[in-house]
Amino acid sequence: MKRVWVLVAALSAFLAGCQTVPVGSMLALSRVDPLAIDPVAIRAAVMHSPTLAFPDGAATLMMTVRRRDGDMVERTSFVLKNGAESDPIGAPRNRVVTVFSVLPADYDRFNAFLAGLRALRAKKAGQHSFTLGVNVKPCRTVGRGETAVSTYLRTKVDGSYVLVSRGLDIKDHATEEIPRCAHV
Repeated sequence: MKRVWVLVAALSAFLAGCQTVPVGSMLALSRVDPLAIDPVAIRAAVMHSPTLAFPDGAATLMMTVRRRDGDMVERTSFVLKNGAESDPIGAPRNRVVTVFSVLPADYDRFNAFLAGLRALRAKKAGQHSFTLGVNVKPCRTVGRGETAVSTYLRTKVDGSYVLVSRGLDIKDHATEEIPRCAHV
């Protein structure tokens, strides 16, 4: 049986372009088995300045399966909840970590998507790629401030967080201006 090749990428804030995954993270991410991802375990974390915040509904997880020729087979997305846990990264004093997780109400839909992947593999329908992405849309707590973020991903309950991007300045990649937070 052919193994499904895995590409895991986390995207921050309305990104229009591509970002570079650190070389050390590529190996760890390539070992992720998409069929073994547990919706209870998956976490996306963003290390950022306190001048940014992520209101409810600000993060979305996307899962996409494509054939080798690039044609999309299936795509689904989940709005993530923030506040899943306190800082698992160990942020420096001038940084904050926001952690996102799949809503329990979406566990069945998440698992159904993975069941579809298993059925695709069982059919031996050729090689496919799996992409896991997280889009986050921050708001500003103050008028100006640092907009660089680092993103992390965890796919197992007992797994560690893998650095996906470091110091990505989201204002350089945003397709629109980062809005001021409504609650401030």
